[in-house]
Amino acid sequence: MSPLARLLEAALFASGRPVPAEALALLDAEASPAAIAMALDEIRECYETGGHGVELMELAGGWQILTRAEYTETIERAQLASRPHRLSAAALETLALIAYRQP
Repeated sequence: MSPLARLLEAALFASGRPVPAEALALLDAEASPAAIAMALDEIRECYETGGHGVELMELAGGWQILTRAEYTETIERAQLASRPHRLSAAALETLALIAYRQP
């Protein structure tokens, strides 16, 4: 993979939302829009042929590295298990009373 492609991959990995191509172009002032497009294609091809669990997608006016669709359900289930449980209405009411009676 080219140095520009590695740079873009790192930036996309670090971002939690789609990154527009114009913002990616700011990472390397010497890179032309055509070079950015070629580097993005290089990353996409690497993920497709390498058997990775992620893929590069263009969405919402930008580029983002996402989990492959076939793993979505499993990943969502794992994240649900790690989420903190919400307090019940009775527990919230009890905490409200305790907070209200504090000096």
